[in-house]
Amino acid sequence: DDIAAVIYPKYQAQMAREKAVDFGDLILKVIELGKHAEVGPRLRTMFRHVLVDEFQDTNLVQYELVRMLADATRNLTVVGDAAPRWQSNPSNPIGKLRNTPLPVGPEPGVWDEAFYPLATGQWTNPLLDAQPVWRLGSLTKLWSCPGLRIGYAIAPDAESADRLRRTQPRWSVNALALAVIAPLLELTDLAGWSASIAALRARFVVALHNAGYAVIDTDVNWVLIQDAAQLRSAVVPHGVLVRDCSSFGLPDMARVALPRLDQFDRVIAAFQQVQR
Repeated sequence: DDIAAVIYPKYQAQMAREKAVDFGDLILKVIELGKHAEVGPRLRTMFRHVLVDEFQDTNLVQYELVRMLADATRNLTVVGDAAPRWQSNPSNPIGKLRNTPLPVGPEPGVWDEAFYPLATGQWTNPLLDAQPVWRLGSLTKLWSCPGLRIGYAIAPDAESADRLRRTQPRWSVNALALAVIAPLLELTDLAGWSASIAALRARFVVALHNAGYAVIDTDVNWVLIQDAAQLRSAVVPHGVLVRDCSSFGLPDMARVALPRLDQFDRVIAAFQQVQR
């Protein structure tokens, strides 16, 4: 402690001369800015939502920063060791189904089944029926209606469902979305759609492979292309968009959605032109 008392002021003075900050200062300086008469109000209202991961490791100074940033809106979400484990089935972006018995942890898990109906022709995984887990589905993805944000949750028990209802906004889905649910449900053919997707995907994989691409097949409505770091920018001039997988930690991978039948030949022609 005596050595630190001697060295630390010199360390601070040297950083000031260099106009540098260390990790601790990155937090402390922001807290100081939050108290500034002009900058403070803007900083404290800059973020509508604040998410903190590994909350169990937060120290007092970090907590002060979090409290300052979230105080105006009170929209704070924290994730810690006791939080439920989130998993996707099919996995994303790899797109593979898990059909083996699923692990059960100390807390109810959360399974994201946004693409499960399109991959299997079923609304949910029956292996989860006897497990204390939450299941989340996306009608937005199922019906391919990105402008309408519609989803659903299957609770592990009635008490959990009631608790979720009590926290929902009174009007959680807009009127337009509510109006289309019934007619779209009438048109929904999970088994037929799943079979059509599987057939189209098989054809798409063969066509991309014949065009010279290293294709990874999936169980869902997209495929993956390896060694594709520049593919996104290359196909854009041809009117085709693909998903760069860098945000998934796969910078050399691209996720390519299956085209509609009436667009299939044009999409394949675009990929062929890029390979020339």
